[in-house]
Amino acid sequence: EGLESIVDVGGGTGTTAKIICEKFPKLKCVVFDRPKVVENLSESDSLTYVGGDMFTSIPKADAVLLK
Repeated sequence: EGLESIVDVGGGTGTTAKIICEKFPKLKCVVFDRPKVVENLSESDSLTYVGGDMFTSIPKADAVLLK
């Protein structure tokens, strides 16, 4: 409750983020991983993929998932 967005850092192909999106459909989930990992992955209204370097910066969100 109270969260509108979450970023899954090192989220790979988005397996965890997809489960979260299914349970909380109003939550915006961003999967953040290396560009080669997230290129060509299918997005949805609540799930997006962003490529980058977590040691430089990560997308803004209400919560960060590190696993």
